Amino acid sequence: HPNLVSLYELFTEGEQWFFTMELVEGVDFLSHVRPGWSPAREDTFNLSIVSDDLKGSLGSGGLLPAVPDATGTLHEAHLRAAIEQIVHGVTAMHDSGILHRDLKPTNILVDGNGRLVLLDFGLAAELAARRHGRQNVRIGTPAYMAPESAAGHEPTPASDWYAVGCLLYEALTGRVPFLGEPRQILAAKRMKAPPTVA
Repeated sequence: HPNLVSLYELFTEGEQWFFTMELVEGVDFLSHVRPGWSPAREDTFNLSIVSDDLKGSLGSGGLLPAVPDATGTLHEAHLRAAIEQIVHGVTAMHDSGILHRDLKPTNILVDGNGRLVLLDFGLAAELAARRHGRQNVRIGTPAYMAPESAAGHEPTPASDWYAVGCLLYEALTGRVPFLGEPRQILAAKRMKAPPTVA
């Protein structure tokens, strides 16, 4: 699909597996729709996989406030075109039986021709292979994680769509719906409604 990064060859060397993929030369989603936005701090709040068993070892030390610096002025035409392509890409991904589980601005690039590409499928999972009933596992980036995922429930296609909603919210307002450190964000998603978009 034109809105999903193309994977090419799969290689193995001993017990190491790797593949080649399409090189997408472009800017991340928010830099495209809000020129001047800086994603530099976003990866500081990526809890790729966090289970209840790891809570004690993580603590709060070393975790920076979980909000990227969102600046720049909204480019409405860019946003309209980008959201349409995100919807097409996510729909095609789900139709193929894949959950992304970590949609966020830096996992979406827009090239010089305006083509948007979803990438970084490192946390992706097949819908058919999900282990139903698994609890207390949180997968993704807290600022874009769905409330049910924040509560430790198995992600669903709705979880990816929640992340798309967070992307749209951030594009419109210049901030993510919930602010704070990762644990604060995860708790707020379960107990509070996000601020309205004025």
